[in-house]
Amino acid sequence: MTTEERIKKAADKLFSEKGFEGTKTREIAQEAGINSALLNYYFRSKEKLFQSIMIEKIEKFFGFIFPLINNPDIELYEKIELLINNYMVLLIENPNLPTFIINEIDHKSDLLSVFSKMFPEMEKIAMYQQIKAKNPKANPIQIFLNMVSLMIFPFIMMRLLKTITPLSEKEMAILLEERRKMIPVWILEMIENAR
Repeated sequence: MTTEERIKKAADKLFSEKGFEGTKTREIAQEAGINSALLNYYFRSKEKLFQSIMIEKIEKFFGFIFPLINNPDIELYEKIELLINNYMVLLIENPNLPTFIINEIDHKSDLLSVFSKMFPEMEKIAMYQQIKAKNPKANPIQIFLNMVSLMIFPFIMMRLLKTITPLSEKEMAILLEERRKMIPVWILEMIENAR
């Protein structure tokens, strides 16, 4: 494993455990078995290191998702389940990812170019066509927005949820697991009942 890979692995572990704000660069260097100067040599700042890790995760995830949603041989409900299961696992493992994406889209265009390369023409994607075939009155863009919103919102609001609810970490994990199972059902109902 290269030094850069060790730094990313250590940072990813600590960002996942403590969040971006709670992670110190000296902790990352210590976890990677290097000195802070070497970490700065490779990444210049904690922000650049975090950005590098998150963009890799996004590219990896969408590298899986695009072939899935564009495969006409996978039935629509199975596709929705696979998409939601994989996305929820990614979010559970990387709870900072939604906030990172929102901040990056608001402040930089780099991430927008990643998304635009992967989804050049939405109307030609197989899942879009499958939604229209299931119910011509359903708007696939509304369905995609609802699906993403239902998955992402709890992670964006996680701090608030932990403050206003008496849920323990274990109970929060159970809540997210229930949600992972329920979202595909809700999405299918939205498609079938669109008017």
